Amino acid sequence: MIPFLKANARWLAAGFLLLFCSCFGQTFVVALSGGAIRREFGLSDGAFGTLYAGVTLASAAVLAGLGGVLDRWPASRVVSLAAGLLAAGAAGLSLAPNLLILGISLFLLRLAGQGLMLQTAYTLLGRWFSAERGRAVSLAATGLNAGQACLPLAFVAAAALLGWRGAWLGIAALVLLGALPLARHLVRCERMPEATIHAGPVCGATRAQALADPFLYGLLLAMLPPSFISNTIFFHQVHLAESRGWPPEVLAAA
Repeated sequence: MIPFLKANARWLAAGFLLLFCSCFGQTFVVALSGGAIRREFGLSDGAFGTLYAGVTLASAAVLAGLGGVLDRWPASRVVSLAAGLLAAGAAGLSLAPNLLILGISLFLLRLAGQGLMLQTAYTLLGRWFSAERGRAVSLAATGLNAGQACLPLAFVAAAALLGWRGAWLGIAALVLLGALPLARHLVRCERMPEATIHAGPVCGATRAQALADPFLYGLLLAMLPPSFISNTIFFHQVHLAESRGWPPEVLAAA
């Protein structure tokens, strides 16, 4: 394990960082502002849930077309696009004066964080590793675990100090000034997988071939329940805490 880490620290660190940053656009972070957003914009729980579901579905539809850039663009360019969209969404959320800007900002956060940033990390790891792909993905995926463990409580603390809008503005600055330069530095060197070196390039499936494979739809069905269950709890965590009289850091710490 140690030799593997030393030999591949650059690429594992890139995957870790991208997966960590993807958390800023995921429900367990975004929903921490749900109570403040509902109060400021006069939204009910149902109205905010409908808006959030709508922008999430729209971002998924756009991602289906935008994801193709991962196969054509160099890694540094894709990372710049994902980080730029994520920072724009965070900054827009911090400054949103009306529902239109709020919706656009949430859309960008979902598209870049939940979508493009996450998929960029896994696609690059799959491109960089072959014989040790499982090990590489499992190690880099601790970036997602680290974000889930640290960011909710950190966001609650930042919002208590700066307000929820100030916390999102801080996220935008962190992504642009910290994460983006580091990520671009880490991904600028491509890694050639061992299997490709010895056996030549391996051709992947086209989109049409993937859509024609019945196993794809079984995999999609298997992915749905965890998302429905966890996202529902995460999205309504502020409401759940308020209904029980708990301070926001209780569920965030959990």
